[in-house]
Amino acid sequence: MASSPRKIVSRNLDLIHSAKQSTKSRITSGAGYLFVRNGYHGTSMRDVADRVGLRASSLYRHVKSKQELLHRVLDRLMDEALDGAKAALDGQESPVQC
Repeated sequence: MASSPRKIVSRNLDLIHSAKQSTKSRITSGAGYLFVRNGYHGTSMRDVADRVGLRASSLYRHVKSKQELLHRVLDRLMDEALDGAKAALDGQESPVQC
């Protein structure tokens, strides 16, 4: 049975705590995870800050608004989708069914 799109997005956006991952990337991943879990309106900037281990005030040094975070998350998802499509078209991978 195929996974639902929500589960696929959740898997792709799981926060990976890595010393190599930049703060900006951690924030985007954390926001994406919370947007999937709680919805955009159900996620506060404080929730995102808590998820990535920052103070809410420090979060605003890295991002201007929750809407900017949503744009970052969507940009990342689109990049991953396009990379997957290019790889499938080049014959490097078979496409994954949703």
